[in-house]
Amino acid sequence: MLRRLVPVVAAALLLAGCSGDPAPAPAKETPVTTSSADESPERPTEAPAIAQPLDMGPGARHPCDTLTAAQQKQVGFQHGTGKGEKCSWANGYTLQLHVGFDALADAYKKSNNGDEVFEPREIHGKPAVVHASSTGGDTCEVVVGMAPEQSVVLTGETKPDPKLCDRLVTAAGLVVETLSRWAGV
Repeated sequence: MLRRLVPVVAAALLLAGCSGDPAPAPAKETPVTTSSADESPERPTEAPAIAQPLDMGPGARHPCDTLTAAQQKQVGFQHGTGKGEKCSWANGYTLQLHVGFDALADAYKKSNNGDEVFEPREIHGKPAVVHASSTGGDTCEVVVGMAPEQSVVLTGETKPDPKLCDRLVTAAGLVVETLSRWAGV
């Protein structure tokens, strides 16, 4: 049956090609521009697994102690004060050590909500993401997954600062190093 069908299909294609109809004009290419998050490709919405979980343990109750005075100065943080799982600095930076809330999974779930920047990263072997917006000033957040439902979150809100996210990534690395040392890793 297949041997009979092949000549029929070939004849139909040959006749179609010789019908005298001009070939359609090639479509003009229009450059694709993505000027907003709505037009950009979909971002991942599931956080990567944490290959080597690190329980933040009691250190989670002392976020301001995770950065020494010299480290705070290095990353531009000024006059830190803290209470519970949160430490704030006078110049718009905040550190939160979340236990019982998966901030990394939450950041990935919200990855398509309009941030101009969404960059999955790794900080000292831990999955992380940097997301930022410049609506109404610069804001940046770095989230590091430490263990299931345990995360380090650094947030900065400042006047236009091209190094804001870099500063927060550096600070997140220092916090992860401290938490690792405290856990004996």
